[in-house]
Amino acid sequence: EMILRAVPKQRTSHSKKRKRMATKGLKNRKDLVPCRGCGRPKAVAQICLNCYHDIKRTLK
Repeated sequence: EMILRAVPKQRTSHSKKRKRMATKGLKNRKDLVPCRGCGRPKAVAQICLNCYHDIKRTLK
């Protein structure tokens, strides 16, 4: 009884790997807006971390 394994016959060359990865670069985020309080970028449905830390400091 012969067992077949799913392994490549030859090693993938560096250039082929890089060509395949060339289209997987970083994408620009479209869900960031400037904070109304300080102007730093933040996610649409979240509070700005800078403003959050300011509020936390004042409440202590």
